[in-house]
Amino acid sequence: MSSKNSVTILYDPISPWSYIALALLKRNETAWKLDLKLQPAALGYIFQAAGNRAPLVVRNKGKMMAQEFRLFTDLYNIPVSDKAWTFSMEAQQKPPNSLPLTRFLMVVQQEESASVLEDVSLKVFHAVFAEGDTDLFAATANNDVDRLHSLVSSSLSKDKVKKYLDKSNTKEFKEYTKNEAKKYVEEWNAYGVPYMQIKRARDGKVMHFMGSDRFEVIAAWLGVPYKVSSQSKL
Repeated sequence: MSSKNSVTILYDPISPWSYIALALLKRNETAWKLDLKLQPAALGYIFQAAGNRAPLVVRNKGKMMAQEFRLFTDLYNIPVSDKAWTFSMEAQQKPPNSLPLTRFLMVVQQEESASVLEDVSLKVFHAVFAEGDTDLFAATANNDVDRLHSLVSSSLSKDKVKKYLDKSNTKEFKEYTKNEAKKYVEEWNAYGVPYMQIKRARDGKVMHFMGSDRFEVIAAWLGVPYKVSSQSKL
């Protein structure tokens, strides 16, 4: 039996709650003895397979989401830009299309090590939310190799970025992306992201947790200390 608590997190780069959840998992990785596995997944296809609806479809939910995102990033002292797309939800603006970027991350997962996927994913999340770089979604959709490579150059060569973009745009990989989302809905009961499957080290018990506001419960279930950031801005 492993001495570490295994955590697999489903995430989509459009998801502000995935940004927060991944930041908190990384922050507590050592103290909570986590074996962290990243699994990019297409949020739109998860919604579709689960019969769920995007927050923007419910007007008041979208407005509340923008407000709560600011509260949670302040609470946990996680950097966020005023230009982050999430804040446009108060004005009911349509979110960017994250599917091409998600597919790119899924190819990185297939072709590279877990450490490379983590590095690339963290850089993407930082660009989207800490820097407010919404244009990254369109650049990926337009196969802008130079633009994407400038972000992930420490992990991937330009040739690899082009190769992975090309693979992500094939008919076969697009179908794979949809089927993977359906699999997590059917096998894990996923209905959104971040969605976490956690296996507790001490007894091997597995639980699923949805959202970035479950960390106090997760800590209690794992039997580890839970602390809000001492640098909280609230």
